[in-house]
Amino acid sequence: MQVIKTNETKRKCIEKYIPTYYPDVEKFWLKHKDQSERLEDSIKFRKECDALGVKPEIIAEHIAFLGNLTLNKVLKDGIKNAIGNDYILYTEKFTPTKTDVPAAK
Repeated sequence: MQVIKTNETKRKCIEKYIPTYYPDVEKFWLKHKDQSERLEDSIKFRKECDALGVKPEIIAEHIAFLGNLTLNKVLKDGIKNAIGNDYILYTEKFTPTKTDVPAAK
């Protein structure tokens, strides 16, 4: 649970706990990117993003982080039906760029 709800805080929390569940931080982010791209490849998803006025690549990374159940529900039922108005919270990128990814220990 985040006290300060910024994207930077979200990313720091995630990165703190990645090693607990996943042995390689860089591979975690690459798998996350793969999931985001599943959404981005959907024409239906892109059309809904346009209608809602959100950037597909940004909202996709947030939805991918919510997990496979939510991601699959978005693909099947659409953003609004799957997550309601929460999409409004997903306007800024939070995933690291390649140069931001910490090296595996």
